[in-house]
Amino acid sequence: MIPVEFIFRGYLTGSLFQKFYSKGLPNPYGVNLEPGLKAMSPFSEPIFTPTDKSETDEPLNTEETIRCHSEATGALFKVFKLVRNHLRGIGLELVDSKFEVVWMNQAQLHWAMKSQRLTAVVSADSPRSDWAGTLLA
Repeated sequence: MIPVEFIFRGYLTGSLFQKFYSKGLPNPYGVNLEPGLKAMSPFSEPIFTPTDKSETDEPLNTEETIRCHSEATGALFKVFKLVRNHLRGIGLELVDSKFEVVWMNQAQLHWAMKSQRLTAVVSADSPRSDWAGTLLA
């Protein structure tokens, strides 16, 4: 297994907001965030905030992780965007995702997703706007 949790975010939420941004601490991922954002502020483009695969999920530098795992990172970013676009079509918004990857044959660079987590919310202007703000896991 690749010892990385591949986390893509469409919104400022989770540990990125709670442990770093809301406290005015620099984020350890090396991702530049604009000042003055609030919890659940959308990003113009999704960001990648990887962590190690451990009990504490320690943050990893984004650029270094992309360099080490470019094929997996690129493919999973495409998966994130495809799922996000599909969910938007049915009135949901993809907040963030977490993917884990296992090597099937490292010599030939074959890999597969081991697990994934997608967090979505119902968009306020969806046909089911009465669900707005409800987290779906």
